[in-house]
Amino acid sequence: MTMPTSDDIAVAPFVDEQRRTLNVLRFAVVPGNAAVAGMVAVVSLLAKDLLGSDRLAGMGSAAFTTGAAITAIPLAASMRRRGRRWP
Repeated sequence: MTMPTSDDIAVAPFVDEQRRTLNVLRFAVVPGNAAVAGMVAVVSLLAKDLLGSDRLAGMGSAAFTTGAAITAIPLAASMRRRGRRWP
């Protein structure tokens, strides 16, 4: 068994903090994603009731998906230029 070096000892407190932070983020993202998925389904059902047409019921989901795709392009370009941790 080897003795831990001073670098290992200095980093150890941050490892626990990082693990805890990542677990909090994981558990926060799950309900958010479930809410978005539920919202897409509810919008389709409401659109069908309000518009009275099965054909137009998917427009809300299509608009949401198209908007997310269009927004993802400039966000990805910005992250590539500046990095994820840019203020």
